[in-house]
Amino acid sequence: MKATNWIYLDNNATTPLAPEVAELGASLLKHCFANPASAYPPADEARQLLATARRQVAELIGASPQEIVFTSCGTESDVTAIRSALRTAPRGKDKVVISAVEHPAVTQLCNQLLIEGWRVEIVGVGSQGVVDMEAFARALDETTAVVSIMWANNETGVVMPVKELASMAREAGAVFHTDAVQAAGKVKVDMHEAGVDMASLSAHKFHGPKGVGALFVREGLEFYPLLPGGGQEGGRRSGTENTPGIAAMGLAAHIARLQMGAMQRVEQMRAALEEKVKELGGVVHGEKSPRLPNTLCAGFKGVTAVDLVKEMAAEGVCISAGAACHSGAHTPSHVLKAMGVEQQLALGSVRISLSRYTTWGEVERAAVALGRALSRLRKS
Repeated sequence: MKATNWIYLDNNATTPLAPEVAELGASLLKHCFANPASAYPPADEARQLLATARRQVAELIGASPQEIVFTSCGTESDVTAIRSALRTAPRGKDKVVISAVEHPAVTQLCNQLLIEGWRVEIVGVGSQGVVDMEAFARALDETTAVVSIMWANNETGVVMPVKELASMAREAGAVFHTDAVQAAGKVKVDMHEAGVDMASLSAHKFHGPKGVGALFVREGLEFYPLLPGGGQEGGRRSGTENTPGIAAMGLAAHIARLQMGAMQRVEQMRAALEEKVKELGGVVHGEKSPRLPNTLCAGFKGVTAVDLVKEMAAEGVCISAGAACHSGAHTPSHVLKAMGVEQQLALGSVRISLSRYTTWGEVERAAVALGRALSRLRKS
């Protein structure tokens, strides 16, 4: 089946390039090859492209251009932020506080930090996926160097109370970082209003290219680069900038900001899918919490997510499993496990994530396909 014939509903994994972004990136790959650090006219064009992109990304997230550091991806941004906060922390501050539903970019780093001698405290979430605020308050003390809690969860779409969390972290004297990869371009994100110190972004989550990300670093915050070297990005991230990719990210951010109103239609389509899910006996995870407008995570008893994803693919619909398969053994998603979802339901949970390019026709066809796929699995 050709890619154009698929109904693509896995936009939290990655998004298709916006046509304008693809056109710009392809054009710049051909002719904009000069190093922005060089001192001749072609380099001037590259520098101007970087400056424009920096402004466009800043405008998307309520920041200033000088607070944007371009990276290779959201993972690099996460690792850079947390390691910088630890490296610059005063003596006696040796603890990292995270939630139980963080992205592996954060949880796997914390596993490494434990080996290195740092302390990590994991705060649980309630049944609807939101951080336990009382437990979070107890976790904060004079030894806390950095808090890292995502703006919105990649599996359930649950949006965290970032402004309140950041305020509590600040009162405790800790740096507050948020992984805003899933939130940017889908909901209003304003770093200054939220009081965030650092935040991670990834271009390919809002119809930009893969291999390009950004880190918001609040002006005045002490910072230590993960990648030393030539001193690019104001000495905060060395390595010759990927000018075509960064320019494409900037344009994607600009379009996402202008098209934010389209998320209302996306939310309506998601609501229609949710009704179908419930008709088919499914359970919507995090339903009572604020969620991203495009994300639906639902569980079905009596089937496995892996099988359901395969059956939907046979119907020409792309969705993803809410559980991982390791060496043939199915294990529940750590996010759903932290929410207390019972194992059978967690193993039968899938994520359906829409974008502003999703159409009503696709949603209607996907709903019919879901019914057929579940019917086949339940019969077998």
